[in-house]
Amino acid sequence: MDRARSTGAALEAHYRFVVWLVPTLERFPRSQKFLLGDRIQHTALDVLERLIEATYTRRRGGWRCPMRLDTKTTLRRRCAAAMR
Repeated sequence: MDRARSTGAALEAHYRFVVWLVPTLERFPRSQKFLLGDRIQHTALDVLERLIEATYTRRRGGWRCPMRLDTKTTLRRRCAAAMR
């Protein structure tokens, strides 16, 4: 059976992306690996987690809210810090 059909095309594609991304980030220069590489990896894994929640939840639509609220909160904090 095709895994993309059972799990969803977006989840399968993003999983393949993460499998490719992690070894690629390991090849970053040391000065970039721990700051930039870590942020990229965490973001990719957060997206994968949200896709898993969206794929396997019975409740539709509610899974998007935490990511949007987190993004808005982060943007507000950054803007407030920049204004000081």
